[in-house]
Amino acid sequence: MLHLPLMEKTETMHLDLRSPLFYDEAPELNPFDSRSGDDASKPEFLFCFELDKKQAEIFEPDLDSLLGKLIFSGRKSAGGGTLILPAGNYLFSQQKNKLCKKDILEMAIEQQKDSLWEKLKPGSCLYIRFLHEDGSQVTQIFRPYTS
Repeated sequence: MLHLPLMEKTETMHLDLRSPLFYDEAPELNPFDSRSGDDASKPEFLFCFELDKKQAEIFEPDLDSLLGKLIFSGRKSAGGGTLILPAGNYLFSQQKNKLCKKDILEMAIEQQKDSLWEKLKPGSCLYIRFLHEDGSQVTQIFRPYTS
């Protein structure tokens, strides 16, 4: 995979996801494999990770320790899949291109810093979504939060 540095600071937005997004289980997918997510016939993937409890609550988390175990890997469902990105309030960030693990973690850390600065309580999981939009690949991250 081509490693592209983040050229600008990614803004963290608040997203009120009104309807859940459904995915079919795809345990064979690896979120950080350059080949996962490149298939134009299946352009959308969702990965859910547990975050290290200690690292998920501090301003300067360790890049190598933040991401915990992979909870699930999913492929966009044609209808009613068993894996869900639930409706709710999320911290949301995105970048054009399929980002590598290091860049995704850097984006997640910036998102965490922004949320803590706003005195929000970020949740203990991170959703990573890869999709095609306007002819390009896009990487999105979602993290639930409470006020």
